[in-house]
Amino acid sequence: MALLWRSIWITEGGSLDTEISLFHYGYTLLEPTSVFNSLQIASISDLACMKLEAIGSRGLKRDFFDLYTICQLENWSLRKVLDFTIQKYQRQTTDVPHLLKSLVYFDDAETRPERAKIVDSVWEDVKKFFITETNLILSGLIQRR
Repeated sequence: MALLWRSIWITEGGSLDTEISLFHYGYTLLEPTSVFNSLQIASISDLACMKLEAIGSRGLKRDFFDLYTICQLENWSLRKVLDFTIQKYQRQTTDVPHLLKSLVYFDDAETRPERAKIVDSVWEDVKKFFITETNLILSGLIQRR
């Protein structure tokens, strides 16, 4: 593994085609970590929250794909991940209207280069998922009023 970058809070490295980031993480975890090769690994619900926040801040294709994959594997709605995120960050950094806009804004994801290529047909499925799920969240918010 080659070390690419290091600070007090983050260490980034890689091996072959895999990028690895290790973080010091100051937020409360929703669930206990698990241990893999003496490293503490965040739970899938915590990772989903981090991916949702990443989409809100940078909107890379891989973040959309990762969150889509988590939702598919766990059979989670985007609403569930949003609820986890609100619980996790306790409104400290969670700007829900901004997140909802970010979830259907794909321009940055489609114009920024990525190391790994996501097949176009899969990318279309990912976009459909986020559009459909965001519309469900918005319709639920409107019905509550």
